[in-house]
This record gives sequence, C-alpha cells and structure tokens, in this order.
Amino acid sequence: MLIVTTMCKIFLAMVVGFYCRRSGIFKEGGVESISSFLVRVAAPMYIVFSMSNADRSDMKTVVTLFVAGVGIYVGMIIISKIIFTIWKVPEDKSSVYQLMLVFSNCALMGYPVAEAFLGENAIFYMAILNLPYNILFYSYGIYMLAKSSGKKSKLDLKLLFSAPSLVCMGALVIYFTGIKLPVFVSESLGFVGSSMSSLSMVCIGGTIANYSVRETLKQTSLYGVAVMRLFLIPLLVYAVLSHVITDMYLVRLATLSVAMPTGAMIAMGAIEYGGNEEAASAGVALTTMLSIVTIPVVALAMGIA
Repeated sequence: MLIVTTMCKIFLAMVVGFYCRRSGIFKEGGVESISSFLVRVAAPMYIVFSMSNADRSDMKTVVTLFVAGVGIYVGMIIISKIIFTIWKVPEDKSSVYQLMLVFSNCALMGYPVAEAFLGENAIFYMAILNLPYNILFYSYGIYMLAKSSGKKSKLDLKLLFSAPSLVCMGALVIYFTGIKLPVFVSESLGFVGSSMSSLSMVCIGGTIANYSVRETLKQTSLYGVAVMRLFLIPLLVYAVLSHVITDMYLVRLATLSVAMPTGAMIAMGAIEYGGNEEAASAGVALTTMLSIVTIPVVALAMGIA
C-alpha cells in the first residue's frame, strides 16, 4: 500500500508540473530556476537538518555508505565502458549512453523517493552515498562529453567543489562532532528543505514537458539503455551489496539510488560541452517516464511494501 500511495503522489505531482509548463504557468526558464533552487538550496538545507537530527550511535554506517558509493560509481563506469565497447553505437551517442548508466537522478528524484520509502534519515544517508557524484561528473562526465564532440575539457575546481558538495562535507562535520544547532535554525532548515519532496516531482513533470514525447519514443536504441539503467543495474547492485553489507536498510537505500532515472545533468552537460544533446535529452525524458513503473517494481522486489 505504501508503494501505491507514494507512486500515486509522485505521478500526480509530475502531472501538475507537466500541465504548468505546457499551459504556460511555468514560463521559459522557470523549471530550470526551480531545479536550481531545489539542488542548490532546498536539498542542502534538508541534508543539514537531517544530519543535525541523525542518530550518531553508529558512525560506521556513514563510512560504509561512502565506501559503497565509491565502489558503485567506479564499478558502473567500468561496466558501462565494457558494454559500449561491445555494443557499437556512434561515438557521440556512446559517450552519452555511458553517462546515462553511471549518473542517476539521485538528488531531485532520489531524495524524496528514498524519504517516502525509508524515512527522513534516508536523505542524509543517500547524500553520503552519492558524495562521489559531483567529483566524477565534473571530471569524468565532462571529459566524456567533450571528447565525443572533439573539444578539450578542463577540470573546473569551482564546479567540482560545488555548494551542495561543500554543504554535505559541512554536514558531516556536524554529524561526527556532535554539534547541536539551535532549535530555530534546525527547524527553519527542515521547513524550507522539506519543500523538495513535492516540488522536485513537480519540477520533473515540467522538465518532461520541455521534450517531445513522440520524438522521445522514437529513439529505439534508448530502450536498451533504459532497461539497463532502471532494471539491470539496480539488480546487480542489490545482488552484490547483499553479499557485502549485512544491513539490508543500506542495501535497499543504495539500490533505490541507482534505480532512479538518468540525471538531468547529462542533458545540461551535453548542451554546455557539445555532447549529443538530442540523445541526452531523450534519455532523461524516457527513463523518467518509465521510472513511474520501474521504481515500484524494484521496491517490491526488495520487500518494501
């Protein structure tokens, strides 16, 4: 019942976002502004709020999640490279497809889904798991996109150490040192940060409205990538971590994280650095639409009811 209720809320919120964008309530650039607010302001604030209220009795969990996150991302980079060495597709599409398998929408969609299924502490834990995201996207990800277009890329430290990453690191300091935030500060952070749960789904619906659904569905090669992104990778992560980590809560958390659709950063990066924008945008739209069905299937398979 929890899964049905949660996915109905997510779907309806996405429909609202889709309608608002198509009807003009969200003006040009409006969805992008909301997305920036969620990623740069609301999510970091909620992470700090969660951190300040997290149980410090088992710090080993934080270390375990960080190590697991590094292992997952490195493993997915290697696996995606092998897959697209065997599966011959044009170079510009190959780079985008590889990134689609590595980088999920673990923040904008992952945080609220994890919170709904696993409780409010799940946002903090998922943030720790995905600390390698920024480092790898703004190094490996940009390199792959620039390489496919023939451009040279540089490692931009300003992007590497973005505000969300620095906030996560600061939140870790709060967690490990046991610093207590004043109640009014903590509650204010939670009040603003909690807006991401519903607003992020509205934002994703608005993002889908920016793309042509008909053209997206015509990208037949994307269906194979979508199956790997939404089903096979979560299955692999669950199978491996189940034999490595004894705490099934953490295994489910990590599996949900990689079961999210492709991150919108892939499409934005393709535009900025000359990658295949059409393939990237279609991939984000297609996997997001399909995830409405695949996320509850993955959750049920893991015993989340």
